[in-house]
Amino acid sequence: MAKSVSGLESHRTYVGGARTTSQVRASNANQKFAQLEAAWKSIPMTVVKTLLDSMPRRCQAVINAKGYPTTC
Repeated sequence: MAKSVSGLESHRTYVGGARTTSQVRASNANQKFAQLEAAWKSIPMTVVKTLLDSMPRRCQAVINAKGYPTTC
């Protein structure tokens, strides 16, 4: 299980990095949309696929924990 947690941490790090790709403050909604779109497109499909593939396990963990926090 430690492997999946460390994998998740690396994804969080990546997504966190993608979130701050633009250091320029958007002055309007169109600029903000363009920044968000660029950040979204910078996430590799392998990261997206890995996270999507982990959803059944994560959902089951929430069910098993009866909605309480999980350690997955």
